Amino acid sequence: MNSLAFCVALVIVTQAGTAAQVREAELAAEVERAEQTVRLARAEAAHYRIVRDDDPHAKIELREKPILKWSNPTEGALFGSVLLWTVDGRPETVASLYRWYGKLPKELLDGALFAFVQGTDPEIFLLIEAEKMERGARWRYAASRMNMFGLHLALDDKQVWSAEEMNWNDVVDRRGTYTIIILEK
Repeated sequence: MNSLAFCVALVIVTQAGTAAQVREAELAAEVERAEQTVRLARAEAAHYRIVRDDDPHAKIELREKPILKWSNPTEGALFGSVLLWTVDGRPETVASLYRWYGKLPKELLDGALFAFVQGTDPEIFLLIEAEKMERGARWRYAASRMNMFGLHLALDDKQVWSAEEMNWNDVVDRRGTYTIIILEK
């Protein structure tokens, strides 16, 4: 009886060790994918040339490192980088580039993240994607407010998105969907 208990205990300990090793290998693979995505995003972003309408000769530079590295484990093995282009150190353009490892739930053809700005202050972020359909492609979009004032987007003179004006108490509350955080000395 003692030798049987010892064998069962040995098998359980061995399996626990194997599970830990598998999880450790999975974590190492995730770290490598995240770092690979940073390199791929930086290389892809280097192909883009950002030009200002008001100053086509402005020196717009891509920052060397991403301002954010992110993952989305709820959607699978999805890793991304948020990259920033600047003029004299001030933000000019922001983009989120990502890679989905494994099978995509829908085969995306293309996409972009745009910022509608006042000066260099983003007021609305607009994500546009094209996905493959049986009969061609379908475009879809999503918008996000970056200002407490009333905001509207139109396509062909038809309003397609809006966000109502918010009051000051709601935006400084820090519990809502949009929050203003003032950085003070």
